[in-house]
Amino acid sequence: MAHGFCAQPLVPRLEPPAEWVERLTARLAHLPRPLYAFAIGSSETYKQWGAKNYADLATRLSREGAGVLLLGGPGERQLTQDILSLIPASEASRVLEVTDVPALGSAAALSVVDVCVGNDTGMVNVAAAVARPTYVIIGPRPTLDHDPLMHMITAPKLSDISVDRVFALLCDARSKQA
Repeated sequence: MAHGFCAQPLVPRLEPPAEWVERLTARLAHLPRPLYAFAIGSSETYKQWGAKNYADLATRLSREGAGVLLLGGPGERQLTQDILSLIPASEASRVLEVTDVPALGSAAALSVVDVCVGNDTGMVNVAAAVARPTYVIIGPRPTLDHDPLMHMITAPKLSDISVDRVFALLCDARSKQA
């Protein structure tokens, strides 16, 4: 707007390539619904909610019958392994990690999930751009308000954002959709 390219804010939208959507749809087909993507990456450690929190949230969601996708890039492979190691074996079949696709593959994966939860990272913006409700665990930072599909979860410290709180928000949103 400042440069005169548009008269009002534009909500970003993205349509991933059909071939990637087909690939990721097939890869995720065995996971139950609703299917939650966790955008676990972060460019800075102070933006990282942590492996234990993500593992606990994945466990709670999977016990409710949901599927969970741990989504990241090659730099998050160790983090996904840390998260998976904390998930009980009884819930492991409902959780899948995807860290081996390019950015368009991640966008495609996000386009086939029901909801995204993640750190303050680029992938939460991609999730909203592919029209998925997105919950951003952002802590005490300026919120992202450019897309009505993005819901900010804030607190004085990132560590103050509990698994119980995030789980309750997700359950509340799901009950409103039903």
